[in-house]
Amino acid sequence: MSSQPEEMELLRALAPRSVMAVPLKARDRVMGALAFFCNQQSGREHDDIDLELAEELSRRAALALENARLCEQANAALQAHDDVLAVVSHDLGNPLSAIRFATAVLSRQLPVATASEGAFKQIENIRSSVLQMERLIRDLLQVKQIEAGF
Repeated sequence: MSSQPEEMELLRALAPRSVMAVPLKARDRVMGALAFFCNQQSGREHDDIDLELAEELSRRAALALENARLCEQANAALQAHDDVLAVVSHDLGNPLSAIRFATAVLSRQLPVATASEGAFKQIENIRSSVLQMERLIRDLLQVKQIEAGF
């Protein structure tokens, strides 16, 4: 049953009389196997009832392993989502701050006498859009905090 010296030594110590192995299989994928031993001291061998129980245990264990794998994938996807959200909010926040600052400077430096009302209106439109985008970024970050339970 084994080519490893340590495993062979363990098998000899167990002195198996009966061995039963069933696959750990979920979604048509074999993930391993469960082995059951009856040693010579017990005086019994595995029967059909033992096999049914072993198959049911194997099915449940495989399902638990598959669920754990899927949960790990889902957590990794959520972490990637959070990472993207953090990068996007940061990368959008910096240029928006620069635009907000520039529009404030422009509106103060634009001579009232020479500027048309349309120029001030365009500057205000830009500032309004920047504020709206900053609110959207804050809302996205708040959703992340709510999802995290804060």
